[in-house]
Amino acid sequence: MIRVSKEEEEARTVVTVEGQISADCIQLLETCCNQAMAAAKPVCLFLRDVPIVDRSGYALLKRLAERGVAVTANGVYTSYIVQALQLGAAGAPSSAPCKRSGDHPWICTYTIAPPRSVLCCAGR
Repeated sequence: MIRVSKEEEEARTVVTVEGQISADCIQLLETCCNQAMAAAKPVCLFLRDVPIVDRSGYALLKRLAERGVAVTANGVYTSYIVQALQLGAAGAPSSAPCKRSGDHPWICTYTIAPPRSVLCCAGR
């Protein structure tokens, strides 16, 4: 489940995301950000209450950041994601296999944590 809202301010557009950023919803988020960028104002993508970002979600955030979208967040988990985006490739999730456990192998969540390692786990 994801909720995306867009607020037009005088100097910028703020796109706020709440919920999981996963393969199921990245098209919606990407479309909203593309529409915001078309207005030729700076775009800020705010990750609010985002408990899970899967690999495709991270790839989208990375593409948006590379295109000039300022990604900000609240919370420890998403703050690490934003930090990894700001650092570029250093510390970003790799194609290394995830360590998974539990009954939900389709959920792969990672957190960028010192010293720039990738932690994958199932569930929340």
